[in-house]
Amino acid sequence: MTRAGWMLIALLSFAACPAFAQAMEEATIRRLIAEVDRALAARNLDAVAHHISETARLTVETNVGGNVERITMSKAEYVDAIRLTWATVDEYDVRRSNVRISLTGGRATITSTVSESITVRGKTLRTTSTDTSIVELIDGRPQVTSASPHFSHRVGLSDE
Repeated sequence: MTRAGWMLIALLSFAACPAFAQAMEEATIRRLIAEVDRALAARNLDAVAHHISETARLTVETNVGGNVERITMSKAEYVDAIRLTWATVDEYDVRRSNVRISLTGGRATITSTVSESITVRGKTLRTTSTDTSIVELIDGRPQVTSASPHFSHRVGLSDE
């Protein structure tokens, strides 16, 4: 897979990371994860970006055949990149499973398995990643302060 293909998957996966938890309660976090996933399905980048801290660091890690690459972006870089990426995507589907939430003093650590399907010009790319997001209270409002999808080997490309 080309570096551009990995970047496309990585950028969309960031958006799939859980994003908001009003009172830092598990039920609220789960409800809002669903809201973020609906925003992803609708390709509503503004709705997703709203829940990301201005100082957030978003780091993608890929590991294919032992070759590990890491790419780190700011929120602004991420939003610009995802906007450009979505302009080329014909179809996008995201499914989240294995959601685990750990709450500790105003901070939530959220891990999940994210399966994505992205179609561009008749070619469909499918990936599975393990995502970790940190949500913290900033000025009384919970926001994602970091997100890290980790891709490892589970990538498939097919003609649709």
